[in-house]
Amino acid sequence: QVLQVGSPKGGARLVQVELDPAGAVVLAADTATLEALFNNRARVPEHAQIFAQTARTHGRPEPIKVVETSTITALSQAGVVYYPAPGIGHLAFQRGLLGHEGWSLCGLTHTLCSAGAMDAIAQLLISPIQPWDALICTSAAGKSAVQRMLEAQADYLLGRFGIQRLTLPRFPVIPLGINSSDFHFSAAQRANSRARLQATDKTHVILFAGRLSLHAKAHPLAMYQALEQVSQCLPLGEQLMLDEFGNFQNSDVQKAFQTAAQQVCPHVKVLWLDGHSEENRLVAWAGADGFVSLSDSPQE
Repeated sequence: QVLQVGSPKGGARLVQVELDPAGAVVLAADTATLEALFNNRARVPEHAQIFAQTARTHGRPEPIKVVETSTITALSQAGVVYYPAPGIGHLAFQRGLLGHEGWSLCGLTHTLCSAGAMDAIAQLLISPIQPWDALICTSAAGKSAVQRMLEAQADYLLGRFGIQRLTLPRFPVIPLGINSSDFHFSAAQRANSRARLQATDKTHVILFAGRLSLHAKAHPLAMYQALEQVSQCLPLGEQLMLDEFGNFQNSDVQKAFQTAAQQVCPHVKVLWLDGHSEENRLVAWAGADGFVSLSDSPQE
């Protein structure tokens, strides 16, 4: 019952949160804190304090303990070390210095198309992974991709070194979830959000939420073309609005989106809402009538 984050670098410290007996798992850290923790130059005590403050902010009252390399045996008290990435091989090597029976390792797949993620999965075959370890797959498709990568690497190891015996972790499928209560809005919230968007009763508001990226999420051309066709079918006096809630990688990408929208869907009112704003998140979701995301990148 441990939530653990750490650096992928060898010899790095580990930071963990001990959870209550109910075993609820909550990742109570914002992106900036996690990035700092994953950076092997991070000052562990300082960032552990930030982690603790963030956990308290999210209502977690449990005691928090920092485990460094010199006190890594303390992980045996937890039983399971959770690492929110597929590369648990280096943690298996660390554990091997003290005995693999001390605790289990549990990783998680996220995007699998990057070279780093694929290398990390391939490394599982030459790391001291044990049958009581696990790599959580967030979908059946993700599990299939992981298995194909491991089969290809196993074929290479067999042909190159004649390896006959391989030890694999478990691959449970646990789909990503959402906090459904985050999307329950009152009539007043919806009315206020639509007023902020300047959307009338005759405005159909469509929401795109996510990274505004041409290559790493969804090229907007198909969405713009489809919405333009829809706008031509609306009764007289009704209007179609597209709210793009997210962030652009840079100003050039933002200009490309804006230019494409002007040229491809001139009859659709397109608004951009800064994805960094929590207030904008409420406006975007509470004010929308529908959601669209035509993801086409290999990552998605």
